[in-house]
Order: sequence, then structure tokens, then C-alpha cells
Amino acid sequence: MTYQTLVFNDSNVSAFIYDDDDEVVLTPDTAVNKAQKVIITDMNETNTTIWTDTTPPEDWVNSKYLFTVTWGNGNDYESTWSANPDWIEPE
Repeated sequence: MTYQTLVFNDSNVSAFIYDDDDEVVLTPDTAVNKAQKVIITDMNETNTTIWTDTTPPEDWVNSKYLFTVTWGNGNDYESTWSANPDWIEPE
């Protein structure tokens, strides 16, 4: 199964993971998961990118990982998951 991740453009922080089948849209003010009826007020079409067809790390939790994209030729890109250096493990 593959997923989509909502990533903050300025930090590459992966903030949310949803099934690829969920309809998630970015608006000028929010991100909306229509399938789960969730509105995310701190993400929008200006500060967020939705990346689909991803496989997150097994221990993924909100903000623990960065999702970085390196563009190649045309629309080709390579994505990488890496540990967020600002992540603090909850006690």
C-alpha cells in the first residue's frame, strides 16, 4: 500500500500521512482530507506540497521525518525520508 504525505515546503517536515485513495486537497486557507472529513488549519496551498505514492518509515509519526525531493530531468524526481534533526522523542 502506498500513501500520500503532506509536507511543509519551508522545512520538508512530513506532517500528515493518508492513504493514496483519500481525497486530500489544498485550498488558499487549509488542507482538507475529504474522505476523513479533516481540516488542517496550519497547512495550505502556499506552504504545503502533497506527495503521493510514498512509503513512509514504519515508525512514522507527525514531524519525526523529513521528506526531501531531488528533481532530475523533466518530471523525474527522487524522494528520500530522513530523520528530522529537530525531533524530540516524547517521554
